[in-house]
Amino acid sequence: MMGQVEKVRKPTGVNNMSNIRLAETLAAWIILALSTAAAPSNNLDCLTCHAELADETLVMRHVAAEEAVTCTKCHGESVAHVTDGTGAVEPDLPFGRNEVEALCGECHGGHEDVEAVEAFRREWRGKRRGTGTVIGEDAVCTDCHGEHRSVESGDGSWTPLFNGMDLAGWRSEGKALWRVEKGLLVGGQGEGNAPGDLFTEGSFDDFELIVTFKVIWPANTGVWFRYQDAGTAYQADVLEYKNPVCWTGSLYCPGKMFLSKNENESLVKKDGWNIFRIRAVGNHITISLNGTQVSDVHDDSTDHGRIGFQVHPGAQFGDMQVRVREVLIRPLTP
Repeated sequence: MMGQVEKVRKPTGVNNMSNIRLAETLAAWIILALSTAAAPSNNLDCLTCHAELADETLVMRHVAAEEAVTCTKCHGESVAHVTDGTGAVEPDLPFGRNEVEALCGECHGGHEDVEAVEAFRREWRGKRRGTGTVIGEDAVCTDCHGEHRSVESGDGSWTPLFNGMDLAGWRSEGKALWRVEKGLLVGGQGEGNAPGDLFTEGSFDDFELIVTFKVIWPANTGVWFRYQDAGTAYQADVLEYKNPVCWTGSLYCPGKMFLSKNENESLVKKDGWNIFRIRAVGNHITISLNGTQVSDVHDDSTDHGRIGFQVHPGAQFGDMQVRVREVLIRPLTP
């Protein structure tokens, strides 16, 4: 809670001091109101924005439980998320694939009949469940019991490009090392600080792309898109560049260097998860980092190509890791 807000005295005349005091007090009251906003009382509040989850299996089962489990039970009160309204602020407790079992275990514990579970996994391994997920060696609770992804409602369906289990649908080029570890796509240099890239097998033209990632610094990596070859592509950069000064979210184009520069270092969560939202429609490209637009460019260098991730060469990046939690794409119409 904030300290006591000083009572505003009615000004006796027009002067700078009274105007400043009034502005300071009004600002304090606004902050206080936001900080004490009511958290969602039930799932209906959340479904105002996340309507696609209304009949989602996992949601329905939890709400129907003897002691109804609402969104806030797992994701926290998330007042800032609720009052933001732009989708830029994450819930208090977002969860990646590698965190699912620990979360479920808080209420459900482990399976009582371990042998039955293993038999079930053997039966379904390599097969697609009704949830749309193919059961793999590292299956987690939501692979079998349903999952939800609270991406925005609206025209166009989102498709995950990374399944959280393996590198199906991706192809490595170069000598960088790529693997899936606890539900995350992880990339780093190969032997002798060798660089490399990981690309989708498919090609895309006009789209919106969401990538949730974090890195171990120092790093120089990024998200390739509309990649045709090493000289024809775009990259949403993840880096700390000194000359010219630019940070993660800058738009790089081979042969043209930076088409736009993010000069606001404070937008980058160096030790946390970041979200890129990349839109490419015709020759218009925008990049948002954690809800703030950092690039807005018209350029005709390439109009289609693959999506991918880069690991840069250099001994100074020897300990770098790029970790990707989610890659979602939906087609757009010019």
